[in-house]
Amino acid sequence: MLKSPDIASVLLELGFISDQTDLANLTDPDWRARMVEAVAEATTGWWRDEQARAGLLRH
Repeated sequence: MLKSPDIASVLLELGFISDQTDLANLTDPDWRARMVEAVAEATTGWWRDEQARAGLLRH
């Protein structure tokens, strides 16, 4: 599915529209906003870690 090791990739599965609880979450603007924040925070944290390690890698 994600086959390019030289490009950072992520696959998110936040729910199934066939599940009533998941569907309720997926259609709730507040829940979606929290998920956006969580994904943004995780992405920013990953980028900070990458930058911190950049000086340690051999080119």
